[in-house]
Amino acid sequence: ITFIIIGWGKRDYLKKIKHLIASCNSENSKIIINDGVDSDSIWNWIADADIGMANIENSSLSYYLAAPTKLYEYMMAGVPVILSDFPENRLVMKDADCGLLVNPADIEHTKQCILKLVQSPELRKKMGENGRRSALSDYNWEKEQNILIKVIRDVAS
Repeated sequence: ITFIIIGWGKRDYLKKIKHLIASCNSENSKIIINDGVDSDSIWNWIADADIGMANIENSSLSYYLAAPTKLYEYMMAGVPVILSDFPENRLVMKDADCGLLVNPADIEHTKQCILKLVQSPELRKKMGENGRRSALSDYNWEKEQNILIKVIRDVAS
């Protein structure tokens, strides 16, 4: 497994991660930190992933109440996900059974979830397939646009 972190993130957090990587890994490190990438390039990264993570801090109400776009990208790509245990994320996970939920502040539990998926290719495959199936059938723009149109019609009438 190669661990890839994509995004700008908080400088002090990324500095700590880089220091940790440098202190515990050889020059053959399988940990890569990359700046954010454009929306076209992200699919190349996701398509090669074994596990997707969206371990997001509860730093605002919108992070707490809304599922991140990353979740749906991982689902569409058939990649199992480790996700912060927040209300909307919990609903999607219950419905799609495509990953594991973690308390983003609990590093030990997050580690256990990563190891669980790393050590179980069958579980990764099952959750990835579940996510892909759910994305194609329920969590997609074609489905959502009908809901949005209905809401607009209801409000306008």
